[in-house]
Amino acid sequence: MTITNIHVTAATGFNHPHESYSNFKPSVSLTATCPAYDDPGQAEDAVAALQKLAHELVMAQKAEILAQIEDSYARKTRATEYEAAAREVPRCVAVLKGEDIEDWRQEEAESSLRGYLAWWTKAHNAEPDLYPAPPTLESLGVPETVEQEA
Repeated sequence: MTITNIHVTAATGFNHPHESYSNFKPSVSLTATCPAYDDPGQAEDAVAALQKLAHELVMAQKAEILAQIEDSYARKTRATEYEAAAREVPRCVAVLKGEDIEDWRQEEAESSLRGYLAWWTKAHNAEPDLYPAPPTLESLGVPETVEQEA
């Protein structure tokens, strides 16, 4: 028997890191044309090298999929946090201006406002194209008794 072609396949399966009912099964198939091997033992090194390459490729594919999932998850989480900050900042400001919209105390509103603005600033500094610059206390009309952190 003469061997002139080598075909290998590598595959893996893994679960979605953040969802219960989702999984992935990347696979790679490689075919190589090689010199004519009359003895199957001569082809073993070529098969092993090709199989190693297929395994490395499928593991790289898995890593890329996981990185994309994590990036998407992180962006979605940050977007949710941004939406919460954008929604809560006006409520905090209303309390600090003396508008009694809820049972919040001034200290709670001030602390929450500082937290949201700090998060918003950090998000904007990390990804200015994604998050607009946070408002200043002055632009929000917050009383001067509240100091903005640098």
